Amino acid sequence: MSERQTHAMQQLESDGWTLIPGIAFGDLLEFCEELGGRQRVTRLIARSEAEASVPSLSANHGLGQFPPHTDGAEDLEPPRYVALWSSAIHKAATLLYDGEDPLLDRPLFSRAWLVGVGRRRFYVVPRQTDGNCVRWRLNPDCMRPASSDDCLEESLASFDRLPTTRVEWRSRQALVFDNTRLLHGREALPADDRRRELMRVSVYR
Repeated sequence: MSERQTHAMQQLESDGWTLIPGIAFGDLLEFCEELGGRQRVTRLIARSEAEASVPSLSANHGLGQFPPHTDGAEDLEPPRYVALWSSAIHKAATLLYDGEDPLLDRPLFSRAWLVGVGRRRFYVVPRQTDGNCVRWRLNPDCMRPASSDDCLEESLASFDRLPTTRVEWRSRQALVFDNTRLLHGREALPADDRRRELMRVSVYR
C-alpha cells in the first residue's frame, strides 16, 4: 500500500471511517483486499419509489433522505466494512452517525428485534456491546422490536440529536467505514442532481 493508503487504514481503525480522495476504483479494491475476507461489488443508482426494486431503501424513500442504517441488516451476515466510491461530483452528501455516542444507549436498541424480508425472518439485537466496543445492525425499514413498544419513535429520534459527519462527493473519491460501528444515511437528492451513482464494495469477515 502507498503511504496515503496506510494512513487511511490507520484512520479507519482508530475512527471507524476514512476518506480517500483521488483514488482509482481498482486501487480501492486492492485497499479493501487488505481488510481481509471476501468482497461483493454493487452499483448504487438513485431511483424513485416507482423505479426501485422491492425491498430497498429507495422503494421506501425514493430520492428523499435515507434514514440512519447499517448495510445488510436484513442479511444473516452483514458486511463488516463498506467502501463507497464516486466517479463524479454529487450534491447529496452521505451522512455518518457515530454508533458509540452515549445518546444511542437506549434500552430498546438492546432488546430483540424481528428482521423480516419475504419468508426469511430472524431475531437480532440492534446494539450490542463487546467490552468497550459497540456493534450495530439496524435498518428500521426491514426490522421492528419483537414486542410492541411505545418508545420506538422516541428511540429512533435519538439520531436526530446526534452530531453527523457530512461527506460531500468529489470525483474519484472513496469513503470506507466500519459498518458495525457507524450508521449512515443520505441527504435528499436535489432536483438538478438526481442521477447519483456510487460503487459499493461490501467486505465480509
